[in-house]
Amino acid sequence: MAVTDADKHGEQVPMLDDQRVDEAAGETEEQPGRQRERSTIKFPYNDLGDVEKLAQTLHENRGGRARISELAAELGSSSASSGAFRLRLSAARMFGLIDMHRQQVTLTPLGHAIIDPAQAAASRVEAFLQVELYKRIYEVFSNTQLPGDSGLEARIREFGVTPNQVSRARQVFARSADHAGFFKTAGRHRLVAPSVSSMEDESRGEQQPPEQQDLPPDGGEGDPLSDPILSSLLQRMLPPVNQEFKARDRRRLFTALAVNLDVVYGPPPDGHLDYREIEKIVAVDDRSDGRTPDDNAPTS
Repeated sequence: MAVTDADKHGEQVPMLDDQRVDEAAGETEEQPGRQRERSTIKFPYNDLGDVEKLAQTLHENRGGRARISELAAELGSSSASSGAFRLRLSAARMFGLIDMHRQQVTLTPLGHAIIDPAQAAASRVEAFLQVELYKRIYEVFSNTQLPGDSGLEARIREFGVTPNQVSRARQVFARSADHAGFFKTAGRHRLVAPSVSSMEDESRGEQQPPEQQDLPPDGGEGDPLSDPILSSLLQRMLPPVNQEFKARDRRRLFTALAVNLDVVYGPPPDGHLDYREIEKIVAVDDRSDGRTPDDNAPTS
């Protein structure tokens, strides 16, 4: 990376924009006489539990926002341009936990929610399904028997992962699914969206007595707003009615809602949703906040 930027201590820090960070993932090593292979679907090299620790560090030590060089130091990385650090940043972006802009790393609303014990369970489900490869696997195998390792790797190759990356992609997928609770209900051979309410009760270590539990407005089982995933999503992403609601935030809401509808109701029986098209529903004026078009690329 030839372009550098001086941080406040005078250190020359390689410019790491979204594209360069993501180029750290999804590539295979270039062999003599062979072109570098790229996967056609994005997937992280670090699992959800690992990037959750990154979000926790960014929140606890830097208040949710830091320069890339500062975050690298907080995480014990020898350099902001090291391959391991770039892979970790890329994974955090794919899970939707951070935004990057002009050498700054900022926690997203989902990044803040995932380190909040009251919202962590639902947020892990949402973060898991932010990853394009994991959404595809869930759409195909939701609530059905997962194939063995070789069978799952065969499908991962079909989805667009290069052959010499499929084993690692499968292993990181399995660790992330386990961390998000998808194996909790039926074990590691079946991918089932977890019961978020019971997981949150366990994380708190206690349950309210039945007479103290909050009931949904209509008091009826099956009320969509009583579902903890949808309720948490709307509470976190909808601003108060007397505040502005920016186009970028509306687009994120629509995309997150589409992902979570698949979790709550299952994939639609008459087709599938193209999440990339959903993100085009709201046009964002790139000049409104000084960002460039590259800064608005989808992060999953």
